[in-house]
Amino acid sequence: MQDACNDLEIEISELEKESVTLLADIKSTIGDLSDLRFGKFNRVSGVSSDLSQEVIKGLERLEYLCNAVEKG
Repeated sequence: MQDACNDLEIEISELEKESVTLLADIKSTIGDLSDLRFGKFNRVSGVSSDLSQEVIKGLERLEYLCNAVEKG
């Protein structure tokens, strides 16, 4: 019984770490979209993609993260 409790505590700890990482990713994506909205979006030099591709990638990332959190 004690081993099962320890295993559950370890799993809960790992899930908490994962949720913190996911939340940070979501906040980063939201921040990037906010920057885009208010014209603060800085392009990285040497990147060949245009702004629309970056927006689509960000939205796809946000959608993926939201789906991952929803599935638990």
